[in-house]
Amino acid sequence: MNFNELEKTWDRQTVTAENALIAASLSKRLNSDIRHERRRVLGGIVVVAFAVLVGWIVTIGFHFAGIAPINRMTVISLSIGTIIDAAFFILAIRSARRIQSELKASTGTLANSASASLRTIESRMDDTRLAAYGLPLVVVANAALCLVKYSTGDLPGFSALIGAIAVGIFLGAILAAMWWRYRTHLLPRRTELQELLASLHELPAR
Repeated sequence: MNFNELEKTWDRQTVTAENALIAASLSKRLNSDIRHERRRVLGGIVVVAFAVLVGWIVTIGFHFAGIAPINRMTVISLSIGTIIDAAFFILAIRSARRIQSELKASTGTLANSASASLRTIESRMDDTRLAAYGLPLVVVANAALCLVKYSTGDLPGFSALIGAIAVGIFLGAILAAMWWRYRTHLLPRRTELQELLASLHELPAR
């Protein structure tokens, strides 16, 4: 972001039509960033909801087709998966509502837009840090479940090993992508917004 343009907007306490247009353009960009983060959260909810639906359909379909009848271990596995999915949906919906609130708060002055955008970015950073703790726990829980299924004869050793490794790789890739975005986008963006707010506070009052 070019902060020189921003400072020119309030240079010598003068506000012209051109300067107001620059401020409006910056506010529009900041609001667009907030909407983009909201779309990412909602997109994640849709993808996970689709995966959960497909999983249940396949499980029920295999049961009635006699391919993999539902037994005690299946119920335990589905219960654990449902708890994990429910936790994700609760956190994701909370994040989406928080971002929606920031979008409403971003109206008005450029400072309002910058503050709301900064809070949104910090919220997404908190989500990433939470995932950094949560996803490894899911990997461990899945590996333990595969081990239990192997010990009860529900899964052969090779299938249990492949299942644990596949889930670990999948969730590890998701975590790596989130952490890469954290380092390359969220951290630099937070710095930009902090600098923007600092420059706004340093400008003389209207």
